[in-house]
Amino acid sequence: MAAAPHPLRDEAIATAQNLVAFHGQEEGERLARAKYAAIPKGTFSGWLKLARRPAEPPSMPAPRSSGSTGADGAPLTFEERISKMDRQADLIAAQCMTEVVDPMTGGVTVKAKNLAMLATAVRLQAVAAELLVKHHSVVFNQEQTRELYDAVIEAVGEVDRSLQQAVMTKLRDLSERRGRARFGIGVAPATELADF
Repeated sequence: MAAAPHPLRDEAIATAQNLVAFHGQEEGERLARAKYAAIPKGTFSGWLKLARRPAEPPSMPAPRSSGSTGADGAPLTFEERISKMDRQADLIAAQCMTEVVDPMTGGVTVKAKNLAMLATAVRLQAVAAELLVKHHSVVFNQEQTRELYDAVIEAVGEVDRSLQQAVMTKLRDLSERRGRARFGIGVAPATELADF
């Protein structure tokens, strides 16, 4: 069994990260070392290595979470996030364009100021659209799979109740192995909770 970490470890790592962010790498680490001078040099060097590592991403986010929040502070849904990406790409594209007025005719022509940035904005819009299509395809497939399994389990139950119980037991075992992911196959919660 691993030994418990030093009680000052997390505090020292956070302090080092803050000082480095404010003063730069070398000066921040020097200041952090001075603050924790009582800690052995080898131990503190290890803590600095941990402080230099990028933050670990959070474990699987909730389906509504996208890392971005709305005006109310609540996480955005996937569709809201894609919409936000679309608006941002539109802003980039708008900054790449300029309106030119023809002095002779008074006609307005829109011309690109920065073709490379405009191309990037168009690619961003394409990626956002592709993500949205993939998301809706997955959701649609999950709904179809859920309907299929519900229908099969119901039909099996109409023919042979003991076979239905055996199938449900196997699905519950699969669910347990996959971390209670609703049987891991999209079976509706009502079916999972049913007492056959």
